[in-house]
Amino acid sequence: MIDVDEITYGELIASGVNLTVVADLNRLLPQLSLSAIGPLTRYRIIHEILGSSTRVFAARHRGHIVGIVLLVSAQLLVGQRDRIEDVVVDAEYRRLGISSCLMALAEDASAMGPSPYVDLTSKPERSGARAMYVGRGYVVRNTAVFRFVHKRPPASEAR
Repeated sequence: MIDVDEITYGELIASGVNLTVVADLNRLLPQLSLSAIGPLTRYRIIHEILGSSTRVFAARHRGHIVGIVLLVSAQLLVGQRDRIEDVVVDAEYRRLGISSCLMALAEDASAMGPSPYVDLTSKPERSGARAMYVGRGYVVRNTAVFRFVHKRPPASEAR
């Protein structure tokens, strides 16, 4: 049986972020993005992810995290806006409805707050994920995502 729930800051502080949680999230990281900055550490998980305005929803099987979805909230001049990020399910557990269950938890959590909607982005080549999003009621917006890449010297030259 696969359990789906929220990983809370309090839960992890009380129980400690054990090495299994760190290993599970690091196993999912390259399945999410090959350019992800890793590895994740206990400090990053507790203080930079859970200690921020981010809520983490996880699917667990036999004590291991096999999927996650992040709900990121931002307070803007126009009010709170929510965004879903980092939707990933381990390759061995895909096509079982786990992403949809995780999305439902994140959507429900967003609906309980002041944000009038939740946004997400998805690359065109992720056709399966995009079909799931459309099936859940998401619509493609007429907008574009822009990115500015910081020009930094290589780490070896920064010293």
